[in-house]
Amino acid sequence: MSEDKTYALLELYKANTQLFEQLTELVQQASQQWQSESRRAVAAALAESEAEWKALLAAKDFPALLASQTGIVQHLWEKYQAAQQVTVGNSGALTGKLAETFGEWYRRVNDVGGSAVPAAGVWFGSSNPFLQFWTNLLDGTSTQGGRSGK
Repeated sequence: MSEDKTYALLELYKANTQLFEQLTELVQQASQQWQSESRRAVAAALAESEAEWKALLAAKDFPALLASQTGIVQHLWEKYQAAQQVTVGNSGALTGKLAETFGEWYRRVNDVGGSAVPAAGVWFGSSNPFLQFWTNLLDGTSTQGGRSGK
């Protein structure tokens, strides 16, 4: 095997190893964040449930019961909307980090292959939707709902 080919194989191996190390780290970070948020949310829900039960039991008549229940539903709806905003914000940060990770890998593979070999070759040509998403993201042609995200 020629020295150039050995160098290219070694660089591709390094790029792939680094990619999967970074992906593993990102998955671990996301998992830890999710577990932490889940624990916090469960503890808060338990504390609020007790307060809600006390408010419902304290109602002296039907209008008071209705007002208490309406307040509980409104509070839960507001919490649901806030949780959605946090989830969207967190997934955006994770998607950005994933895009950076794949982008760096993409550049490294291109550096090794030069202009003669398109980055990742057949791997990115796969019909796998996950891989197609990254291809589009790296090319800046992400699609949402059948429309171009540009």
